[in-house]
Amino acid sequence: MKSLLSWLLVLGILVSGAGFALKMYKDLNTEQAYTLKVIDLQNQFQSQLAGLGQLAEDTYRREIGIALTRYFSQLNQLGKENPGLLDVERELRIGEEMLAKGHMSEGQKLAREERIQWTLELYQKMRVGQYRPLYTVADKTFRFDLYDIQPVDADTRNPRIRLSYSHWNAFGPISYKMIEGNIRITQDPNKPAEVPQIVGEGQPPTLQIKPTRWVKEFIPGVEVGYYELPLLPPNAEKIQLNFDFGLRTIGGTELVSHIAFPEIPVASSWKVPEGKEWQGKERFASDDEIVKAGGAPTQKITF
Repeated sequence: MKSLLSWLLVLGILVSGAGFALKMYKDLNTEQAYTLKVIDLQNQFQSQLAGLGQLAEDTYRREIGIALTRYFSQLNQLGKENPGLLDVERELRIGEEMLAKGHMSEGQKLAREERIQWTLELYQKMRVGQYRPLYTVADKTFRFDLYDIQPVDADTRNPRIRLSYSHWNAFGPISYKMIEGNIRITQDPNKPAEVPQIVGEGQPPTLQIKPTRWVKEFIPGVEVGYYELPLLPPNAEKIQLNFDFGLRTIGGTELVSHIAFPEIPVASSWKVPEGKEWQGKERFASDDEIVKAGGAPTQKITF
């Protein structure tokens, strides 16, 4: 009798183990099928990016909204068909688990979470139709959107201007050539005209993120993050921003994408407070700058 009971117990364990293994197999297959469908949606979206890079500004603003609405509508339907698998916060939980197991430090977790939270905020903005770039320029099919400009750390010793961006349709590795900001100021009629300028050579973004690393359902073909610039002179009226990017093809040829934004009105919160000096360095203006400014030396600050 004892032998029979032992065999029944073993049989029960084998049956329950087989059932658990079968469930794991089904769950794994379901998750893999979901992932493949997400990739298919992303491939469809990716095929549209080259066309978006060719559009005029007003047409692009309209069509990017249509493209995002279509993508997230299809993604939401996929989530309904696969309950529990559309989980955009999974990386936050993974970070908590890695910290608890001692696989990362608190500082590493915070740096990781900054990237995840930045990605999630933009994901939600795009998902609900609130992605509306303030300024957008394209060159060589590479599109650069500025969707928010705000001062940060205003109460600290190092206040900055944060430019939140999206880079679209880089067809290869990016190299960062130049950031240049030409500042239009209120001119003193009794002094030579001045053209203050900020310049960053080889300056990558302050924070750059590949969003599909942190939310696998994010749209493909985009890099996001922010640039931070120093505050502007107290008499600044407008700033004209230029960005040069090197885009490398599969054969190693580099194309330079020159992104020249129109003049952007300067908010008072972007300026050095009255009574404080804007630290610039003098240089001589180019012929074009002299013509635009009325002829004068300029000031330049490298950040």
